[in-house]
Amino acid sequence: MRMNNWSKFPFNPARWPFFYGYFVIVLGSIGAIMSCPGQTIGVAVFRNYLEMDLGLSKTGFGTAYTIGTLISGFMAVYSGRLYDKYGSRVMATIAAVLMGLALIYLSYTPEIFNALNIMHDDVYAIVLKIVFLIVGIFALRFFGQGMLILVSKNMVMKWFEEKRGMANVYLGLFLVLGLNSSPRLFQHIVDAFDWQTAWRIIAIFAALGFGLLAITFFRDNPKDVGLEPDNIKKSKHDNKISEEKVEKKNYTLPEALQTYTFWVFNLMLTMHAFFATGAAMYIKEIFWDAGYDEVKAVSVFIPSAIVAIVFQSIGSWLSDRTKLKYFLMIMACGLMLSMAGIYWLHAGDFMYYLLVLGMGMATGNFGIISTVSWPRFFGTRHLGAISGYNMKWVVIGSALPTVIFGSLYDLMGHFHVILIICFVITFVLALLAVKANNINR
Repeated sequence: MRMNNWSKFPFNPARWPFFYGYFVIVLGSIGAIMSCPGQTIGVAVFRNYLEMDLGLSKTGFGTAYTIGTLISGFMAVYSGRLYDKYGSRVMATIAAVLMGLALIYLSYTPEIFNALNIMHDDVYAIVLKIVFLIVGIFALRFFGQGMLILVSKNMVMKWFEEKRGMANVYLGLFLVLGLNSSPRLFQHIVDAFDWQTAWRIIAIFAALGFGLLAITFFRDNPKDVGLEPDNIKKSKHDNKISEEKVEKKNYTLPEALQTYTFWVFNLMLTMHAFFATGAAMYIKEIFWDAGYDEVKAVSVFIPSAIVAIVFQSIGSWLSDRTKLKYFLMIMACGLMLSMAGIYWLHAGDFMYYLLVLGMGMATGNFGIISTVSWPRFFGTRHLGAISGYNMKWVVIGSALPTVIFGSLYDLMGHFHVILIICFVITFVLALLAVKANNINR
């Protein structure tokens, strides 16, 4: 089937009574939310059950999680290139199905380990357990955290150009609410059944439910169906095309990698992934050490999500008319406030609220920067490759804290050292952000 015919099957979006791009925002939001099982915040719900039922220590599970995520990160750039070649419709469907299969595989690991007679604690059994877990975690992270969220967000960005900020307001709103609500939803399913059944239910919903939705309704590019980004009708007499838009260049990945701006933005996003993952994975230990219980620990996510929504909504609206480096600086401030809140969390409720504010600031601006920056700076022709390369760094950044935070905690009994290191790196990146201007002008 030819590309144009495929894009118009089983219906032509151009014939909808309203601009299909608005529906694409909803679809992209659902796709991004469906990545929750592969995100750290979703895996964290199941971590203790896996460790208990598989007879693994925190170090054993952390090793498997880190290695699986690292492999996923190194391969993330290929998911971007596949997206550039095949589009969001095909890749979102494939990602949903394979993420579902990864969840089903992981849910059966106790049965697999029993069949192989490795449910004991000698070195050979532990190594085999870790190897089997690496396979499942790699697939879960690559297709969930990596590919599914990449293709869903990039699809939305292609349907909008001058109104990207507006589109990102709604995309960010749904994503923040979905991500921060998912742990409670997953826990409810676990409590109603058990962790294995919970993963299987989520897998079926992702593979069949969302897979059918993606293959039916996802569309990668408005031009494939005879529409224009923002639904703006173009003509040779159109005098509204700005000088910036006329001169806009589509950078290749090698060209983007040669720019100062790319690396400052890329490293700050990676720093956020590193710190946010470490804090989320060990949130209970952080609060226990400060004298709080685990209920208080989990409670931090909902109010921080509300703060994130406020920052992302206002920031996304402003991003159409404001330099993105300012949002990068605000994100850095949020990260540093979060680090300070954790460091002095034992001092009282003020530090709890400082942590909530910082997490919300950082998360809200991460949603703006990770979505809007790459098409604005480097164009959309090679968007998959460029955003995929950034995703590689972000995924690798999210892989390392599980081991680093855990090892330092086992060694020292606190997170103070890693918090200070993260604070210094973030502060330096904030200073570097001053000159990280848009090169595509």
